[in-house]
Amino acid sequence: TVTKRLGLGRTVVLSILVSGAALLLVPLAEGARWLVYATLASSQVLFGLSVPVYNINQVSLRQTITPHRLQGRMNASMRFIVWGTMPLGALAGGFLGSAIGVRPTMALAAAGSLLAVLWVALSPVRGLERHPEVVEEVPGVSV
Repeated sequence: TVTKRLGLGRTVVLSILVSGAALLLVPLAEGARWLVYATLASSQVLFGLSVPVYNINQVSLRQTITPHRLQGRMNASMRFIVWGTMPLGALAGGFLGSAIGVRPTMALAAAGSLLAVLWVALSPVRGLERHPEVVEEVPGVSV
């Protein structure tokens, strides 16, 4: 797999970078119809391949480093942060799209997505070769 070849940290950084770059292709799609279609299809393929790789690895990492007794809280908090901000982003996107146009709004959204790379690339995660040891053993459960 990608993670075995690149290591956990590099895979997380690369996959979030590729997903952001894929989004950047959307506002850049212009020209002949076939070129627009090819650009949008490339964007979808890159995004569709990179996001699951990122999600599988980052969720596995979070589950590994979070004590068992806090798994529910951690997962609920992450879902609130990620899913809870989506309506705000949709609202901001609608306002921006009306104010500056759809293409510039899509470019800003893609740039914002690319900024997410910094959180991971500047963290200790980027140096991880594999998942760390489980933080807390649960009696009767083998990991």
